[in-house]
Amino acid sequence: MLRGLKHDSTTASDTGEVKFEGRTSFESSPGPFYRYSIALKDNKMSIWMEDSESKKQWFKGGMEKGDYVTTDNTITGASVADYLEFFQEALVGAQKDSSDSYRRLSILKAGALDLKFILKLRVLHSAWEATFAFQLDPVSIERIDILESKLRDQEDELRKIDVLESKLREQEKKLNNLQLRDASTSNLVEFRATGTFSSGSQKIRWTGDGSIDLVVNNHNGKLIVRRPGVYVIEAAVKGVADAEDDEDEDYVDCDSTDEEDKDEVEIDSELDEEDEIESDDDEDQAVSLLKNGECIRVDFFTDECSIASPMAITRLKDGDELMVTSTCKLEGTSTLFIVCIAG
Repeated sequence: MLRGLKHDSTTASDTGEVKFEGRTSFESSPGPFYRYSIALKDNKMSIWMEDSESKKQWFKGGMEKGDYVTTDNTITGASVADYLEFFQEALVGAQKDSSDSYRRLSILKAGALDLKFILKLRVLHSAWEATFAFQLDPVSIERIDILESKLRDQEDELRKIDVLESKLREQEKKLNNLQLRDASTSNLVEFRATGTFSSGSQKIRWTGDGSIDLVVNNHNGKLIVRRPGVYVIEAAVKGVADAEDDEDEDYVDCDSTDEEDKDEVEIDSELDEEDEIESDDDEDQAVSLLKNGECIRVDFFTDECSIASPMAITRLKDGDELMVTSTCKLEGTSTLFIVCIAG
């Protein structure tokens, strides 16, 4: 009676002992799965099998090389350990006849198992099959053996669950990392400002650090690009409207003399010239977008609107510098949007 077979991974010892263990199935057998163990000890081979459902067991041990190697299937130069590995490959490989090695199983009348391993060998342009046949005898088992076998099944299932849980945890970890990366990697960065660096400076002082994956704030007026791509850059800068003194309307006396009319015409002409000068000053009040120190877009403040909004679409490289300048004193909060629209 064979009892207490332990099903672990493949083992090998310094004395030449080798054991392969696992589960396999056969197309020619009604049973779903079989446990197996093929071992080599003192140059003698043994094979053990168990039906995973009925718990019936079969065994054949103490086999010399001559018990399974004949003149019809001998492989030149192959050792006993080599044959053991051939049989292991046949047990774990595909069940198709087209495979290089496959297996067959049938139940004999006396309850024994007829186990065959077929190896396809090719030499140059010729090919032939080597068949190795084993007859495994039924093993008388007791109730304790069945309980031990069921316990091994439970252990196998628990190991499978542990593997599945481990894979699930890995997938969850990868998913969390992807979610964190997506959350941290945005295509939009926004900066705000309430003034320039000093009263005589035109560089707008933006607050906020930006995004290390997109654009970062160097806190010296320069914004450094970290991701190459095509960007939309738009600033909304609020400027202080110039206070204008109300001019009294010129009174024209109907009874005035021609000399007085001439003086009034000269006054009107001077006022028109002042208006033109003032208009020229308004055109100088502007907000500029700069890329690496070169202006790429300008927008002007007007009497009707105290907000200048220059907008540009441009391709930026890693390390490019952006800057926004204003010739007008800022009022309130200004905003700068930088959006990467393409890589």
